[in-house]
Amino acid sequence: MHENEAPPGTENLVEMVGICKRFPGVDALRLVDFSLRRGEIHALLGHNGAGKSTLIKVLCGVYRNDAGRILLHGHEVDIGSPQRAEQLGIAFVPQERVLVENLDAAQNIFLKRLPCVGRRGVLINRRELYAGARKVLKTLGVDVDTGTNVAGFSAAQQKVVEIARALAFHSDILILDEPTAALTETEQGKLFEVLRVLRGQGIGIVYITHRLEEIFELADRATVLREGRVEGTVEVKQTDLRSIIRMMIGREVVSTRPQEEYASREVMLEVSGVCTGKLRDVSFKLYRGEVLGLTGLVGSGRTSLARILFGLDRPLRGTIRLRGRELRLASPAAAVAAGIGLMPEDRKRQGLILNMSVLNNLVIVVIRSLSWLGFHRRRRQADFSRQWVRRLEIATPSLGQQVNYLSGGNQQKVVLAKWLASQPRVLLLDEPTVGLDVAARTAVHKVVRELAAQGLSIIVSSSEVDEILSTCDRTLVMHNGRVVTQIAKADMSKDTITGAVLGGDLAQRPA
Repeated sequence: MHENEAPPGTENLVEMVGICKRFPGVDALRLVDFSLRRGEIHALLGHNGAGKSTLIKVLCGVYRNDAGRILLHGHEVDIGSPQRAEQLGIAFVPQERVLVENLDAAQNIFLKRLPCVGRRGVLINRRELYAGARKVLKTLGVDVDTGTNVAGFSAAQQKVVEIARALAFHSDILILDEPTAALTETEQGKLFEVLRVLRGQGIGIVYITHRLEEIFELADRATVLREGRVEGTVEVKQTDLRSIIRMMIGREVVSTRPQEEYASREVMLEVSGVCTGKLRDVSFKLYRGEVLGLTGLVGSGRTSLARILFGLDRPLRGTIRLRGRELRLASPAAAVAAGIGLMPEDRKRQGLILNMSVLNNLVIVVIRSLSWLGFHRRRRQADFSRQWVRRLEIATPSLGQQVNYLSGGNQQKVVLAKWLASQPRVLLLDEPTVGLDVAARTAVHKVVRELAAQGLSIIVSSSEVDEILSTCDRTLVMHNGRVVTQIAKADMSKDTITGAVLGGDLAQRPA
């Protein structure tokens, strides 16, 4: 046992008994029982929509439970609000970073309750501020410069500062939502050391994660939610990964079929043995007219692979071939010239120039081909743009409309049209419908299927299982920088994809 670890005690810091929460048309929680012991790391598991977030929001006072009781230290409480939860010693660290980057570590730790002096309490007591921050960080067993702006910190250091802020006011219940989502393997190890220190001090930790391998390294118990109910609570040392996944999806992880259905089709893109600092021996084939899904948890390597294929990064080794010809993708311009387009996840920052018109956004990739001797041919550009507005049914009052004023779905269509205008052979779509409503998502999916039917080869990188099911002919699952399994169309379902994503190395199959 680690020197800072203590065996979990029998005292319950938290008991949630028969918790129910209903939203219009949805029973989000149905008679949920959950407990957290002193000096315990308790993993809370379940796929999207299982009820994890709702349960935590009830415990943190964001939602009121419709039925059931909550006991802290054996006494029933009415939490009622996040402020009351903090007063009761419940601290929550969300997945998204919540630090103010132009403030230093100490200022972030005590941001809500800065120590002040003076007749009106408007001056910050800097000596008390930095002494208090050092004291909190010392309890975590870490050495962080309290006077340095957190913008220069690593992701792991920023997460430690967030935990320090949560614990600065004597909380004994700590809730962490996907704390390692943006961390490297080394940073993850450092964070785990901090959490073990806290466990040894008697802090109870609720640990929410989709990375199931983490719980066997860190957690004492695990509770699995499924469709708003508790499927089971187990001692981690007495279970295994297959059992956890079986509780989460209600069935075993299934084997996948070989890709015989593609044996006679033209290979458009072939990736062989590609390695980088994050990718390990990635190999797969993309066929003409195929929509290939690429999925996996945050940090699985999907984004790193897209950057390699679009020339933003270069592999340490391995080959990329387009229609049998090896490519040397030294830049995005080289990728575009070779016939590869990328629609990025963040359309507003990376895909569009928001203060420019629809026309200017549509022609930006192909502006040279629409010009003559360096002069812009506006009529030709307008005719070209109208063609794509009609083809993708982009709702805009005019070609001169600023893209910023279009709906999210129509903005996404403009990005898609921009890349289609370059006549790519392979199109990479990174989270193509993130932030869109149902109607817009459906419209984008329809366009993707139509493009594939016309012979375009498409890779859809998405964390949304429903999106993979709606658009893709085959799915590759990535885990820790490797392609660990492929799922043929006939085997694709929410359960099989979720099981493969959660199973990681357990689900490994050759691609």
